Amino acid sequence: MGGNDDSTFHCNFTVTIENIYYPDESISKIFRGAVFSRDQEVLGFKRMLDIEYEDFINVSEGYIDPTTNSVTFQLMMVMCEESSSSDDFGSYSSKKQTGYIGIVNQGATCYLNSIIQSLYHIPYFRRAVYSIPTELDDVSSSIPLALQNLFYWLQFDDDAAETEELTRSFGWTEADSFTQHDVQELLRKLIDNLEEKMKKIGMGKKIERIFKGSTFNFIKCLDVDYQSSRKEGFYDISLVVKGCKHILASFDKFCETERMDGENKYSTDDYGMQDADMGILFQKLPPVLQLHLKRFEYDWMRDQYVKVNDKFEYTEVLQLDEYMNEESDSTILQTYYLHGVLVHSGGLNSGHYYAYLKPTLEDRWYRFDDDLVIEVEKEDAIQNNFGGAGGKYSRYKKTSSAYMLIYIRESEREELLRPVENSEIPSHLSEKFQVSKVEKEKERYERLYAHLLVDCRVYMDSFIFGRNYGSNLLYEDEVPIIRVRKDFPIDSIRLTIQEEFRIPIDSIRLWKWSSVVKGKKRNRPTQDLTPHYQKPISTMVKRGALSIYVEVAQSIMNPIFNPSNEYTMLFIKFYDPSTKQVDYIGTMFSYCTESLMNILPRICVWLGLPSNIPLLAYEEVNERKLTILNPFISIDNIPLAHGDILVVQKLVSYSEITEDYEYPTAIEYYDYLSKSLVVNFHPYTDVRRYGFTLELAEDLHLPEVISIVARHLGCNPDNLQLYSEHEHDNSKPSKQPIQNIYGSTPNLENILRPKTSMFYKDIMFYEVFDVSLSEISSRKKLQIIFRNQKNETIKNIKVYLERTDLVDDIFKQLIDQGITLETENKTLRLLAIRNKSRICRIYKAVDSVSDLSSTYTYICEEIPDGELEDHIMICCSKYKSGYGNRTQIVGFPFLLSVPEFGSLKEVKALIQDKFSVEDSNFNRWKFAKISHYCNKLKSYTSRDDDTDFDWSRFSRQQELFGIEEYINRSYGRDSAVKFYN
Repeated sequence: MGGNDDSTFHCNFTVTIENIYYPDESISKIFRGAVFSRDQEVLGFKRMLDIEYEDFINVSEGYIDPTTNSVTFQLMMVMCEESSSSDDFGSYSSKKQTGYIGIVNQGATCYLNSIIQSLYHIPYFRRAVYSIPTELDDVSSSIPLALQNLFYWLQFDDDAAETEELTRSFGWTEADSFTQHDVQELLRKLIDNLEEKMKKIGMGKKIERIFKGSTFNFIKCLDVDYQSSRKEGFYDISLVVKGCKHILASFDKFCETERMDGENKYSTDDYGMQDADMGILFQKLPPVLQLHLKRFEYDWMRDQYVKVNDKFEYTEVLQLDEYMNEESDSTILQTYYLHGVLVHSGGLNSGHYYAYLKPTLEDRWYRFDDDLVIEVEKEDAIQNNFGGAGGKYSRYKKTSSAYMLIYIRESEREELLRPVENSEIPSHLSEKFQVSKVEKEKERYERLYAHLLVDCRVYMDSFIFGRNYGSNLLYEDEVPIIRVRKDFPIDSIRLTIQEEFRIPIDSIRLWKWSSVVKGKKRNRPTQDLTPHYQKPISTMVKRGALSIYVEVAQSIMNPIFNPSNEYTMLFIKFYDPSTKQVDYIGTMFSYCTESLMNILPRICVWLGLPSNIPLLAYEEVNERKLTILNPFISIDNIPLAHGDILVVQKLVSYSEITEDYEYPTAIEYYDYLSKSLVVNFHPYTDVRRYGFTLELAEDLHLPEVISIVARHLGCNPDNLQLYSEHEHDNSKPSKQPIQNIYGSTPNLENILRPKTSMFYKDIMFYEVFDVSLSEISSRKKLQIIFRNQKNETIKNIKVYLERTDLVDDIFKQLIDQGITLETENKTLRLLAIRNKSRICRIYKAVDSVSDLSSTYTYICEEIPDGELEDHIMICCSKYKSGYGNRTQIVGFPFLLSVPEFGSLKEVKALIQDKFSVEDSNFNRWKFAKISHYCNKLKSYTSRDDDTDFDWSRFSRQQELFGIEEYINRSYGRDSAVKFYN
């Protein structure tokens, strides 16, 4: 390399350890952003080898030349730029080199990055996402808006984009971002989510048009003229890799016809059991064809997933006309061009995803690997990702192979890949982008000068709260923080405040904010910094901390002027006894030699009162204590110093005192505060929702507390029940109401400050009933679980019943408490369940509630439309296998309407439809007969054509029909994808 001694070189390069026997097994590592200078000349890899060290040093493996005992290294420089200083970041720029940018990996989001890049580089899809109205959306919960922002960033920025905003809109936590999910499942969930939101605004067909196809599934009898068929939609196609050398061989396997004969004959309604052919063809293929290659398959012998690294060839051009149903539209030629290859590199328990894409109609391929984008040869994208053996003589299979292929139909390529025009992008995205750019530049600046920056806490009147927040005037947590350079002058803080808070610089004066001891330690402005503006900020920093009070000129009472040492700055509060409220008024300056008699008339004018109105003055020593001041003594003799708090009030005569004047003087009010508690009230039925806050005297007895809370809620006190915090979890209410725990005599201090507890409580929960508590005590109380058709618990609700009520009254109470039915006017039923495993009785709306007992669990559910009169009801339950033949029942049992003499195959189809499970997952579910009495597994059921099932045994609940849902037991495989918004 050239350059002078001070030059710094920023390089991207590849280091390869060559294998002399098996060249395709050479070990390569890519290094990005390496910096070489006079001080940094050497760079190494901590984990260069992907194989065991013993194998590497074994001469027969081919890495060591036996004739010279040497290893051959090859260095290929991808890019190297020279800069004169280390501050000039001349590292590789994906935007400059390729015109595209990458996406930063949050931790384990390479799979997400590859999906986003593949969708972004289909401009039609990008255009569809941009068309969703999002101006009023909150980005933290709006997936369309977060995706729009990300797409805009990818289109217009020069640096790698970030996905934190998108994953937050999914409702994911930081832990989710470090959990690798399945690419296929995430893609489906994302498209489904966007479609659902677009359908609500009449735009649902845009995405469906390019991704959705349909299959034609048929069963054709060989000896009689009978055929059954159905059409089924899909968004991607899963192709088998194992046993198929080429993509067309996998399509052949997908569409091959299966003969149904012998014990596997097809049962028809009119002709009985018949020999038949069963198969599948394509009715319609979408313009964008997403092919999922089954690189991970379940090994039944090992009871876990394994990765299939077999060689699987695919072509740049794919002809699929031969796989179309004869009734499909023959005018559309099914000729597809390869658009993208999503690659998985690694094994079962760990790995990395990246994508090869051809973004335009030009024959140019790019590798999108997280934040790096590089142009590659076509061979890199296609042939190098077939998988299989590394070379002709290789003994090992590659761990990098194509996992998903994206093809675009030739007839729609120009339309789908037409660039997105600026006029097609919502304007509000540009505004957000500019704000984000400024923030990103600020973050870059702070990273660059981190060693010179310090956090500065900014105290100013707009953040000082007027009401009862103690001698420190405010909540410390609410104080804003700015970042300032320690080597800059103090006056530069005023410029930063002007930019951050839009305050004219001429209206700003800075004060030192520090601790003083007066009554007790507290923070106050203690020194005017105007004479010290040109000193460096570092002179103000103590123990790495910096705090500033910002005085802002807002009125004639608070001008910016140059006070001498003869002035004192005071904080002024005003107490109004009629409202029992202390308000912060502002700051004022007074001569140290002035008496309060001269100051108080100015405060009257400030408050809009006649100047001759008599005022009482107090010093606030702390948040619960006042000291009355003699108005004839001077400020310096009281004494008062910078930042002390002066509380004033109008003098109240005895004739003016009414019922509203509970605390006529500020001293009495502060004394009340010293004996009061701030209590947060949350609704009992929704403990996560904040209700309201009340300030209550600690000596109030429970009936008085109930009366005050009821008055605030506008309800009858007799209908109100209060609960304290749970003993071990303050986010939950206690199981018993306060009345039952303490009786009616405890005061608030006993409830919230119990002597048996080390911790103070400040939360209570309330529940309002339609009738009085005395009336409820005479009623029957039951807990009802409402669940949907998929057996998922929607809500757990308490109901109160008269002995003369009917079950229909339970249904009415559930609906009144917010239960939403999937279909209006749907019929409900109530199940009584004992020991979580036996349905003891089914109640209808007209049944009486007289024999309902709290010893049972009651579940309310809608009656499915599919329950037929000629069917019987069997009792089913999900379970988990335990040791030996023991089982653990999962959830509650449910009813299933089945044909009395139906086969297992028919019943399994009903279960699959009930839980909406895909074939690939449902094929791994297990079914068994379980003894009702001891939950022992009696036998597995496997033959789909078994018609000898005695379903009546399950109907009479002599046995449970057990369902074991498949759970992936492999550690490190992809977790299920969940979106919460």
